[in-house]
Amino acid sequence: MPDTTHILALLFLVNVFQPISEDELRREYDQLVRSFAAAKPAYAGNFQEAVDLLLKNGSMRKRGDRYSLTAEGFRRIATAGIEKIRDKDRLFYLKNLLYK
Repeated sequence: MPDTTHILALLFLVNVFQPISEDELRREYDQLVRSFAAAKPAYAGNFQEAVDLLLKNGSMRKRGDRYSLTAEGFRRIATAGIEKIRDKDRLFYLKNLLYK
């Protein structure tokens, strides 16, 4: 099961880029996970597990080949403090969470 960091990262990416295709989301997610792994080698993300979990729990939805957040997904990232779309400061906040 993906950890909370990977779930929040995926929700954050969907929020920033929505609506986003699966290929684009996977590319962005893989890039972000590589940066996690550079910081903490124990991080290993499973994209499909995280996507399936978020679709199942209603945090994301898929229409056609595009993903977007639901109100529940937005609530989850708002709780974490990373809800602002395309806000560069939120990237620094996310980075600081990873390097604790």
